[in-house]
Amino acid sequence: MLKIAKYSKHEAIFLSSIVISTLGDSMIPIAFALSAVELENSGYGFTAVLLSLWGARLFGSVLYRRYGNILPLIRTMIYADVIRFLAQFILGIWVIAGYNSILSLCISSCIYGLGTSFFVPSRYTLTPTLVAEDILTSFNAFSNFFTDAFGILAPAVSTFIYLVYGFPVILFIDSATFMVGIFLLIFLMKAVGQNGSTSANDHGSSSGASSLAKVSFPRWIVAGIAAWSLISLALGFSGAEGPHQMISRLNEESWAAVATSLALGSIAGSVSILIGVWKKVSWRYLAVATAVLLGLQIYLYGYGTQIIVIFMCTFAASLILSAAAVSWDVKVQTSLEQDELQSFANIDSIVSSVAVPLGMLLYGIGGVWNISHILILLISILVTLSGSLFLVTKRT
Repeated sequence: MLKIAKYSKHEAIFLSSIVISTLGDSMIPIAFALSAVELENSGYGFTAVLLSLWGARLFGSVLYRRYGNILPLIRTMIYADVIRFLAQFILGIWVIAGYNSILSLCISSCIYGLGTSFFVPSRYTLTPTLVAEDILTSFNAFSNFFTDAFGILAPAVSTFIYLVYGFPVILFIDSATFMVGIFLLIFLMKAVGQNGSTSANDHGSSSGASSLAKVSFPRWIVAGIAAWSLISLALGFSGAEGPHQMISRLNEESWAAVATSLALGSIAGSVSILIGVWKKVSWRYLAVATAVLLGLQIYLYGYGTQIIVIFMCTFAASLILSAAAVSWDVKVQTSLEQDELQSFANIDSIVSSVAVPLGMLLYGIGGVWNISHILILLISILVTLSGSLFLVTKRT
């Protein structure tokens, strides 16, 4: 069984910075949703906040593709966290002063999204440089595990803090986690260099600011990006489809059970990686299984009637998705050079910024045009077939 005790001091500090940052971030979505609904209960306000966040992430990802390798990785992460800290801290002061509004939430979300678009790909690129290859799987699995665990606990904790202590307290908690993360990254930078290497190798990319846009990938990477793009689209679609279909066709209790199965499956997937369940299973097979199970999940949301069948499918789909994501990340992180990996991480950020909200939008359009069930079948088939892209070539 893999254990965190194997980690070096620097690896443990890096993981701690990720966990602490995730802790604060996990409480923000529900807090922003509650604040937006309190200010404007028609749904327009929260929609505007979401569009500000995702739009800024997309715009920031485009900027990162052009300028992301000007600064060393850890320094980029520090600056990105400073930006996100200011976005939350200033909003907290603004709310205390009595000026909270949908506009202020949108501005904060926009700034936060810009910072995130630089932080996430830099962290992804830094990970295989800083973390030893033999524990890279464990490191990524632990990171996913805490993300999933906080994702389960955060809605209840965030709602409690919001109702009892108020919105600013959550903003200040998130700000505090950013500050701790910044100090950890500064300590890490002084110890291992700005790119997570020895001081002799501590430098930015020498290929110029436009290098990320000029990087080419092997065929299996290109096919994988295409497949994960379709899976992300399907995840966005199912995220909107699930609660609507389950509640309207069955009942609220059914959706609560299914939502629980999704959360438990995700945690089980990370744990299964940690204990080595999939050690001898190729990342390809996990990815193909993810596409098939997600396609079945989307179909059952729209047409399934037996809650136990839906529960088992969503649990399995979530479990395999979590395991496949870790396996894919490790494969990519150990196969690409730094410029290639940084470009890949940037593309991955763009994909998540576009595909997930596009999937949600597609389901909404289906409801407006009364073609939801046709789209459910089409997306279910499309994501299932996307699994074949993971088998494009065996030359890995």
